[in-house]
Amino acid sequence: MVEYILDHLLLRRLSKLSHYLFCVTIKEQEVINMTHDLPLPMYKKLTVTFRVEPGCLGPDGVEHIEGFCKFAKKEVTVLDSDFIRWVITPRYDKALLETEYKTNNKRLDHDKAEKYLRVFGKELDDFEEHLQDKLSILIDQYLGR
Repeated sequence: MVEYILDHLLLRRLSKLSHYLFCVTIKEQEVINMTHDLPLPMYKKLTVTFRVEPGCLGPDGVEHIEGFCKFAKKEVTVLDSDFIRWVITPRYDKALLETEYKTNNKRLDHDKAEKYLRVFGKELDDFEEHLQDKLSILIDQYLGR
């Protein structure tokens, strides 16, 4: 009887494990399939919020930051737009992260954002560096340098 109970419990655990593995496999397949269904619907896109500090625009940056963010948003909108939604905003509160990632209104930590981008052949560090470089160029353009 004890063996039967142990076997039954083991089968239930194995059943739950196989169900979990099946669900994980389905989720991974959905992520892989996303690359074939571009552009993604808005709720599946990675929302990248980049907060620009007014000081980046010089000593009177506070006067220009709102206009710059609108300008930069227009310029970066086309970058990876099949799977990225861009939000460029002033960073008045230094307690907020400079760069934040969300999808389906849920914040992603660094590792999850990295996994998301890898599906599309991007590395997070390279992605962030490219964004920083692009924003530096845009600051120069905006200020007429």
